[in-house]
Amino acid sequence: MVVSWLQSTGSLIVGGNSSTIRKWDMNREQCVRVFNTGCDKCLTALATTHLSSPTTSSSSEGGFKLPSPDIADMYDVPLTWTFAGFADGTIGIYDERVYANGGRVHQARHHKSWIISAHIKVDTLEVITGSSRGTINFWDIRTMRAYKVLEAQKVSLTAMAVHNCAPIIATGSSDRFIQISTLSGNLLGDVIKYREGFMGQRIGPITSLSFHPYKTLLAAGTSDNVVSIYCTVDH
Repeated sequence: MVVSWLQSTGSLIVGGNSSTIRKWDMNREQCVRVFNTGCDKCLTALATTHLSSPTTSSSSEGGFKLPSPDIADMYDVPLTWTFAGFADGTIGIYDERVYANGGRVHQARHHKSWIISAHIKVDTLEVITGSSRGTINFWDIRTMRAYKVLEAQKVSLTAMAVHNCAPIIATGSSDRFIQISTLSGNLLGDVIKYREGFMGQRIGPITSLSFHPYKTLLAAGTSDNVVSIYCTVDH
């Protein structure tokens, strides 16, 4: 099961090894919308955003202003978009205003393998996805196209996180390392391979990564049941 939480609206988006994606209103404890994925593979990544009108203040936890009146004119705001990634590399975009075609408004396959993670940047109409082959795609939702591709690592990618405020991405691998880079693909600092301490033992295969919403803190989970938290030197 894969979930995406929208703090600004109290909505939970849920998918997984199913042909549907469900949107739950947690205040009412009711399912308020069901999307048909249109894909016969399991859903592996979800990212959701709530678009607000330009006169509404942006939310740092799931919503943002439409950046210009021209874009606002394109849509009957407010609305919620759901961006889904699947096991075969397919991506789908779902609009809660649309009932034809199961709510799906776009489908493409730019990745060639399992999509590990999807992240919607809160300040732009942009989505960042990472696949198990180590490629990261940058999507412009307005054109529904991937405009940039990065080769983040040459070995299997098992986890990815994008910071909400700082322009950085963290990627992890089953080969027991974590690397942090800019949105342009430039590596920041050394690759993380060992835990701190006098023993200096290797970290385990990376299973999950998550940045703090505002601070430059990174939490990493590994398959050996250890969670590590990393920070910048001057933190």
